[in-house]
Amino acid sequence: MSLFVLTACATSDNNAVNPYAEEFAQERERATNDMQLEVLADDKITEAEVKELTELYTVCLHDAGIGASVDKFYQVSTTFDYGITRANESTISPDVVNARKDALYKKERECSRATIGGVGTLYSEIALNPTNVEYDELYAQCLVRRGIVPDDFTTEDWKYYQKRLEEEYVLPEGETSSGDGWEEVTYTEVPPTPEIYLPGGVHIWDDKVMACQSDSRPEAD
Repeated sequence: MSLFVLTACATSDNNAVNPYAEEFAQERERATNDMQLEVLADDKITEAEVKELTELYTVCLHDAGIGASVDKFYQVSTTFDYGITRANESTISPDVVNARKDALYKKERECSRATIGGVGTLYSEIALNPTNVEYDELYAQCLVRRGIVPDDFTTEDWKYYQKRLEEEYVLPEGETSSGDGWEEVTYTEVPPTPEIYLPGGVHIWDDKVMACQSDSRPEAD
């Protein structure tokens, strides 16, 4: 009984000190190489560590013919060349394109497993939300702090407008194509922009609102 109590307290204390303790434990379970495990072992990720793994990842991608760009939080955006050009787009077989997609997406997964895995995503989550609070709360605070909405705007208000958006902006059923690790949906038409405005008159898709969703930190104000 005493051992159980002490263990429970230790776990609780660890979460109190490190709000991402659970996420680190999960990433260690999912780790696919020793480099990831070494970085995750001390429940923190330094910029030098994530930078090194990101460089290894992007070099692997470039060697495979996959484009990659890195943002300030070491999140990698990839671009894939499926071999479609203006000269061949009317004649190239969909099977050839899909085979190319399968090969590229498979290679991207191999590069990730061999290098950064989930370390980069966890690093950016910690950088953007160091206390690991609900993202809706961060967004609402950001909107108020930047003067986009009135001071009495709350997390529940933001959730209300998000729910309205989900209900009013519904994409029609599109044409789905999929393969080894990828899925794409093509829409022949999209619904009109929803008429949803936050208190204060700013549209929910206004650039200032979207900026809070991409980086809600006070230092980004």
